[in-house]
Amino acid sequence: MKVLYVVSAMLPWEVHGLSVHLKYLTINMKNIAEITVLYTVASNCVGDTLKIEYINGIKTVMIPANNNVVFPENTPCAWIQASFPLTQCWNQVVKFLKQENFDIVHFQDYYSALGAELVKKNSSAKVVSTIHALAERKGHISTGIQNWLISNSDAVITVSQWEENLVREHFDVNNVCLKTIYNGTNMTYTGDYERNLITFAGRLERKKGCDIFLEAISQIGTKSIRKFGKSIVIAGGGSEEAKLHLLAEKLGIDDICHFVGEISHEEVGNVLAHSSIHVVPSRHEPFGLSAIEAMAKGAFTIVSNVGGLPETLISQDIGKCIESENVDALASNIMDILENPIREDKRKILGESVSARFSWKVVAEETYRLYQSLLTEKRTN
Repeated sequence: MKVLYVVSAMLPWEVHGLSVHLKYLTINMKNIAEITVLYTVASNCVGDTLKIEYINGIKTVMIPANNNVVFPENTPCAWIQASFPLTQCWNQVVKFLKQENFDIVHFQDYYSALGAELVKKNSSAKVVSTIHALAERKGHISTGIQNWLISNSDAVITVSQWEENLVREHFDVNNVCLKTIYNGTNMTYTGDYERNLITFAGRLERKKGCDIFLEAISQIGTKSIRKFGKSIVIAGGGSEEAKLHLLAEKLGIDDICHFVGEISHEEVGNVLAHSSIHVVPSRHEPFGLSAIEAMAKGAFTIVSNVGGLPETLISQDIGKCIESENVDALASNIMDILENPIREDKRKILGESVSARFSWKVVAEETYRLYQSLLTEKRTN
């Protein structure tokens, strides 16, 4: 089986959920299928022809980004910027598709939606798309683009049952195979480390709720946090970073809060290995990769009851779901774990259970079975 993965940006090493997803899915998928990755906006190469190299032993094709065309920052039409290089190399991509004769072409983001129509018109491959997130507000331009992508897909993967229900509600999927396949984690319990941190890891945007976390820590108080030998680590960057620094100062907790910025995926794992309590207080979350990573490392994880986050909890012994934006509930639950710490041997057992349930091997196998079903249907027809 020959599979092509299509993603817009050349971001294999960045600390973004999509980049992590693509990296570990393809690493595990290469053991059971012949795979290629196509980046439609490769900012790390120049020119006007397709570039090919091998990353993690995987054939990677890159369409150079056109750095001569300047788009406004934070444009709501970022998908145009993502599609522009594809249009410039259109004939080369068509030739590439016909030469390779892929069985499956799998789109990893809606920014490359234009490519789905290209595949449909120039290839016999089955088209699969993964919807990692839906627009947070009605009428957003991304909804129309996702509808375009879905209409050109034979199968659509959602990352949570919550998201699948929304897709069924808002899009016409009568002729599409729709399946939920959870994200995975490569993180595992790595030993008996000192659990001296309370952590948050994610983009510093309002929807991620880091401000709620800071308010809860303020309510508990610096004195209590220090009494239990803990400090606060916030890993991530984003548009709210400066604002959150000011909030920590205003709340009088800046001396125990450590903003470490964007760090590598491996460094996130090292932070989580020392985490006693991890919080995911999101206001909007399709799944919650940070939650399963923290639990796999043995950190007790408190999540808000939004989106797919409740689906990440496989046991109340390693995590708890609370009402979104409820500072009192978050503070109370953090304090409860501080006063009643979980034994390390129990953290190990629960962490290993989370790693097994959400392993990338499982994700790859479930995805491969979906591909097989589409190809079997194709042969039957």
